[in-house]
Amino acid sequence: MYPCIRPGDTLQIEPKIAEQIQIGDIAVYRRSNRLFTHRAIDKGENNSSHYILTRPDTARYGNEGPIFDEDILGIVSSIKRKTKILSPAKKDPTLVKRIFIILCLKWYRLEQYLFEEIISAIAFMQQFKVYRKITSLLFSRSSKKTDFSIHVPASSKMTTRFYRKISPQELVAQNVNARENSIPKWTITLNVNSKPAAFLSFVYRPQDCPFPGWWMCEVKIRIRYRGTGIEDKLFDKVEGLLRQSGISQIFVSFFEGEHLNRMLFENLGFRKIRIYEEDNLFKDKNNQFITRVIMQKEIPLATVRIKTESERGKP
Repeated sequence: MYPCIRPGDTLQIEPKIAEQIQIGDIAVYRRSNRLFTHRAIDKGENNSSHYILTRPDTARYGNEGPIFDEDILGIVSSIKRKTKILSPAKKDPTLVKRIFIILCLKWYRLEQYLFEEIISAIAFMQQFKVYRKITSLLFSRSSKKTDFSIHVPASSKMTTRFYRKISPQELVAQNVNARENSIPKWTITLNVNSKPAAFLSFVYRPQDCPFPGWWMCEVKIRIRYRGTGIEDKLFDKVEGLLRQSGISQIFVSFFEGEHLNRMLFENLGFRKIRIYEEDNLFKDKNNQFITRVIMQKEIPLATVRIKTESERGKP
């Protein structure tokens, strides 16, 4: 309810039911085990039960749905801010404040625009070999420490929110190569000075799915570390784990218009194998079908070289 209610304010609550609440009052009610204070914009009746509709002052459209007596605590009758007692009534800003708000909004949008343009320019520059060589050299000479961590779902359900940390040896030992009882999903994170700098997540698609096998479902590399060799270091580690697990190929999919993703995966050795259109539910702003690209990367399996008899005889 900012700016009418601000952090640190003390609210005086007056108990009322839906029928007693007037449009414009700030109602206090429960929803999803939380308390909300939003302004009443309408009221009605359903099967002899009165209800109110609310929304915050910062919103122009919509509402939170009907709120009935059992969830209503009352209304905010007064607001105490430091030593002042303020009215909860909605006040239109003065002309000076409106001009100030408009200028602040335009400045904020300009900042967002400049930030996005700078990020896009940096991301574009990071694809060039000269930039990557310079940043990689600077990063290698820094004193930053890197390490890896691997997490898998705490349960067999891929939708779980809880993950547990395991070692690379455990990952390979628990049949990450998609046999029975294999891990359905896992994430590897590269940390720089104990803080996450990049991570990859893999999920397994069973044999009855198109392109069965391991898919890269999430990729994130912090913008400041792109081009420093972090992504190569992370993928080298991943390839080692996949190779030990007997996995010979992985897949990734993204929208055709995501050119930076395409350049990233091409630099990492992926090749395009298919382009297809999404279902009718997925269309772009021009009402055109959204096209996705599937890329594949071959994982060379480890080779063992057998020494010749002459080499065996050498000390």
